[in-house]
Amino acid sequence: MFFAVSWHGVEKPFMIMKSDLQIPENPDNEFKKMVTMIRKYESDFISHSAHVYRIVIQGAKHTNFSDQPLYDENVAGRINTKLCHELIKELTKAFFDRYVLGKKEIELEKLAESYPEIQFKKF
Repeated sequence: MFFAVSWHGVEKPFMIMKSDLQIPENPDNEFKKMVTMIRKYESDFISHSAHVYRIVIQGAKHTNFSDQPLYDENVAGRINTKLCHELIKELTKAFFDRYVLGKKEIELEKLAESYPEIQFKKF
């Protein structure tokens, strides 16, 4: 969420699902500036939006949100690859069940409580 989108936000429900922040042992100044910029854009986006769900999957890397770790474990994070894909699938389904199919109860909170790998925050 960069530039205009972060400044204006969105009116519709939105789910951000992301991996752990992968911080190198000795981050250089460029890395620190990039992290600061990303955090600011995300914070701006959340503060200007309605119904934002922010989910961090502990132990996941960016590549866990693709199918690559299913055939190359070397690119996966610390989390079990199949568990991570199951969590992504269940969280996505719960979000769409609520906001596309119109189910009254959203299961995101229940899923987050069921798995210690999930950090969940609703804004």
